[in-house]
Amino acid sequence: MPMHRPRWRTLVCGVATLVSAWIGVSGLSVPALAAQEKVKASSSSNSGNVVRRPAPGVAPRNQLVIFIPGTGLRPSQSTEFLDYAAGLGFHVIGVAYPNSKSVATICAKEGDLCFGQVREEIVSGRPTSSKVSIDQEASILGRARAQVRLLATSAPADGWNRYLTGEERRLLFGDLVVIGHSQGAGHAAMVGIKFPVARVGMFSGPNDIVRDTGSVPSWTRANRVTPSGQWRALSHREDSGLPEHTTSWNNFAMSAASRQTIGGKTANPHQSVVVDAFLLSGVSGRWRTLLGA
Repeated sequence: MPMHRPRWRTLVCGVATLVSAWIGVSGLSVPALAAQEKVKASSSSNSGNVVRRPAPGVAPRNQLVIFIPGTGLRPSQSTEFLDYAAGLGFHVIGVAYPNSKSVATICAKEGDLCFGQVREEIVSGRPTSSKVSIDQEASILGRARAQVRLLATSAPADGWNRYLTGEERRLLFGDLVVIGHSQGAGHAAMVGIKFPVARVGMFSGPNDIVRDTGSVPSWTRANRVTPSGQWRALSHREDSGLPEHTTSWNNFAMSAASRQTIGGKTANPHQSVVVDAFLLSGVSGRWRTLLGA
């Protein structure tokens, strides 16, 4: 049975026009790409984001969950999970971002390095790949930061400002819980590799595999800024990508206790752990571990 979704938790996330030439993530300031380079994604719009504040009567945890959906999916298709996190006292932002193509599709004819380069550019907007052109405002972190800045101004009593730091109002990474599904799981992992977040959570991913070699790409073996003890994962046992998930989790040096698999009849094992339309009964009991609650 789907969980009840209280209407009061939903905050309308309109279009924000907070344009900045620097996203300044975790103390790193990167110049915006030139206008002619902004080919595939150039936008400071937060349309499509889904926001939840901590539920009334629940003590705020003073941590912000950033949820990154999978290929072709929107945050609004995983509202049961977003509501659950808010019910535990988290601030929550489900980030809509350019995700019509999977990283596997983008890198299908490329070598090992393509996967990590594409993911880093999608996450941060840094010009690391020739296969995508994502400016900083359109990157996942840029969109998250713009949304927090908007909420800090429009709903100051809700405590969003605590997730910004410094004169440049950078994201305060130490208070972020970054969780993604499928393609988003790989992006969450890339955030954990590059930035010191409170927790990394992965649903049904990462799924990257180098076609020519049949191996998981080398970015999964990169040094991690976020310690392995703060990483968590959950996949369905019948997910066809589970071998890639498991190899990636091994490469992230995750302990056996930090990775979960779940069974149960479902029409879509890959989406059954977090997408509303296919949620397994009782799966929410596994969510608490990913959130670190």
